[in-house]
Amino acid sequence: MPVHLAGLPVSSLHLSWIHAASVVSGQDPHDATSSAAPVTDFAAALPSVDSFNSKPLRGKRIGVIAEMMQGGIAPGVISAVQNSIKHLESLGADVSEVSSQ
Repeated sequence: MPVHLAGLPVSSLHLSWIHAASVVSGQDPHDATSSAAPVTDFAAALPSVDSFNSKPLRGKRIGVIAEMMQGGIAPGVISAVQNSIKHLESLGADVSEVSSQ
């Protein structure tokens, strides 16, 4: 079953549902009523953000406060912020470090 998105934006909630559909699809060896039909890789059917001509955040400037990324911050938080910065940039935003001082 192909996935057709017709160029519509896909939110993180949609991605969660797409991932869940991929996980629960297919044959369950403990369920005699489940289907043995091949499972669609729903996530692979999604278009890349680079395939869209539109960058919804183009021209927007976002500042990341430098002091908020120093000392006592859990590595997981730093990683999540860095991933968010990459995502914002992929949507066209100009992300730069700023100082609160």
